[in-house]
Amino acid sequence: MQKKGEFGVLSASSGGRVLIWTVDSDQGRLVLNSAYALVRQQVPHSSSSSFKARGSSTVGVTSLALSPWDSDTFLVGSEGGLVLRCSFSSQTPAAATSEGQSVTLRAPAVFSFRPRSGPVHSIHCSPFHRNLFVSAGTDGLAHLHSLLQANPLLSLRVSDSYVFQVQWSPTRPLVFAAATGQGTASKLCVWMV
Repeated sequence: MQKKGEFGVLSASSGGRVLIWTVDSDQGRLVLNSAYALVRQQVPHSSSSSFKARGSSTVGVTSLALSPWDSDTFLVGSEGGLVLRCSFSSQTPAAATSEGQSVTLRAPAVFSFRPRSGPVHSIHCSPFHRNLFVSAGTDGLAHLHSLLQANPLLSLRVSDSYVFQVQWSPTRPLVFAAATGQGTASKLCVWMV
């Protein structure tokens, strides 16, 4: 990734690319630093996964989240409902062509969570626990996940419509909020018994 103190931009596309850009302050432009390609054949599948590869060979990215605990880890949500844990330090060449790109494409996916029934619109890592994150999408559910297991720890019905955004409270460890396709926001509290 970039050097300490260097400003970077992370971008993603429905073409399955995740790109890291650095700012060239001398020329006032972005420079491509690293590139990753999410290709279905290189996505690890958990034993609980019922994912079937069909259609395009690329995994269209719809959401990204950076781990606040591990600078090597990022999470990807996809058009097809996949949620993937990925690594910036991956050295595995991607099974995709690097058309017009100045850097080698690498395959970043290291773990696959149980697929959702539709696109994943939002992923947010917990600022309180290194292994927790929440995801939301077109199924109207907010899923609480552990980075260590494929199945969600908890699934909450937030809406009968899409959920477009989900985010942890910055101050309360058991609260996150969700924005729905019905134009409402929900505050959700999670508690352990």
